[in-house]
This record gives sequence, C-alpha cells and structure tokens, in this order.
Amino acid sequence: MNFKKVFILFISFLLIGSALGCELTKEYIEARNDFAKQIRKPYSDCIKSVSTVEYWYRFSQCFEAAEGKGISTGCTHYPSLPREPYESLKISDDFCSVFDFSNEKKIELMDQHAKDNDIIKCK
Repeated sequence: MNFKKVFILFISFLLIGSALGCELTKEYIEARNDFAKQIRKPYSDCIKSVSTVEYWYRFSQCFEAAEGKGISTGCTHYPSLPREPYESLKISDDFCSVFDFSNEKKIELMDQHAKDNDIIKCK
C-alpha cells in the first residue's frame, strides 16, 4: 500500500469516527425538534395566508352573487372550484421565500440556538 492510499484511509476513518462519535443528547434532540417547528412556521403561515386571502376573496364574490342560496354549505365549496365568474387576486406567494431557509442555514441557526441556551449537543 502506498502512502497516498494510507493517508486517504486514515482521513476517512477520522471523519467517519467523528461523525459517528457524537450521540445526541435528549435535551438537544428535543430542542432541535421544537426549533424545527418554530423555524418552519413563518414560511408555512405565509403560504397559507395567501391561499386564505384568495379563498375569501372568491367566497365574497359568491356571497354577493347569492350563488350559495339553496345549498346546505352555501358558498363554502364554490371558491375552491377553478371556474368563472370568480376573479382571482393572482397573488404570488413568492414573497414568502424570505422565510424559507436552506438546510445549511437551519443547521447554523439551530447550532447558534443550542449555544445561546447552553444545550449540550453530544453525550
């Protein structure tokens, strides 16, 4: 075996060993799960709000036109149907992307959160 192969094997074992050598603490796992929910919430809420505004805009058109009369659910199902004569606000949810972090950024933020709150990562 030449030196290059031995060196690559040695580095590989170091990297694998350090990755496998960290058993996450219960406190860290719980904090990570809570943090993951918190960090996804603004983006999720933003996307939902755009959809909700669109629904209520179309619902109001149905209501004004009195198209829900005689139907047990009224206008509740009409706005979700892709049909005329209801106009769409055509609101793009692209602006919500400011709240959608990359996985790398989420990890960075979680590590900072753990550090700020003295949460030990590895046993």
